[in-house]
Amino acid sequence: MQSRMEVDLAIKKNPELFPAKMISEYKMKEIKFSKKMKIKTRRILVDCGSYTIRLSFVMPDTVGFVEYVESPLFLRKFAVFFGGL
Repeated sequence: MQSRMEVDLAIKKNPELFPAKMISEYKMKEIKFSKKMKIKTRRILVDCGSYTIRLSFVMPDTVGFVEYVESPLFLRKFAVFFGGL
């Protein structure tokens, strides 16, 4: 219930960040727990597809925390090859 209230509040504050269909209707789908990172992610279902809601400091697919990959990703900006990271 709290997750839905937070999503509704975010949609009200910044409707331009969300798909148009989501503003009018969406369903809470599932909660997944990452054993590796010990965090929960929430999936929501909209007519145009499914979306994952996760904390802003977690990389997509919960591969790691942003603080761990921030420096290597910055170096990629300067074409440093992956083996050098």
